[in-house]
Amino acid sequence: MVMMTGKKPGKLGIYGFRHRKPGAYSDGYIVNSTHVHADTVWDALAKNGLKSIVLGVPPGYPPRPHRGGRGRATA
Repeated sequence: MVMMTGKKPGKLGIYGFRHRKPGAYSDGYIVNSTHVHADTVWDALAKNGLKSIVLGVPPGYPPRPHRGGRGRATA
């Protein structure tokens, strides 16, 4: 997501695919798209009226709605 948002890992709060729960060493979770709170490249394109198709970009599940290749918001 660093490449897709232009933000440093510290600003995103995402340092890898797996995270630990605060105060725990053994409990963790897998990072997904709900943890990304910054605009991505395709968000910027949509704001400027351009279309995009996003495939295979981790963490991309669950997909967030955006202006897709057919000009409608898809999920």
